[in-house]
Amino acid sequence: MLLPPTNAEVTSSDKEQIPFQWKAPDNTASVLYFVRISSSFWGTSFSATVDDQTSYKFSGLMSGTKYDFEVRTQGDENQSAPARVSHCTGETLSSKTINLYFARCHKLYYLLLHFSVMRVLTFDHLLEFKLTKT
Repeated sequence: MLLPPTNAEVTSSDKEQIPFQWKAPDNTASVLYFVRISSSFWGTSFSATVDDQTSYKFSGLMSGTKYDFEVRTQGDENQSAPARVSHCTGETLSSKTINLYFARCHKLYYLLLHFSVMRVLTFDHLLEFKLTKT
């Protein structure tokens, strides 16, 4: 049975990356780790193997999102129990108002989320929301 890493923690973060570190299992020389980060909101998961290091940085993440991190000791055909921690990336909202517009239309055409503006074209109205931070 493989000994698990312990004390998984976030060392810092910003809107697109989160670096993690952990403590190696006691009495180990060279260790291979399996690291994974996931977002249940976006339904995404990223993983990597880390050779004999006790830190890893995941980049290219979505801002304002909670991510769950886990690290396991990796053996030839099995893995240890995980050490886990969760953390959120920073947000990137920038405006201070919410605007709502109506326009005539006949069918449901699209839902578009682009930068800070969300447009929903419904059966009879175009709804446009400008998301903002107070």
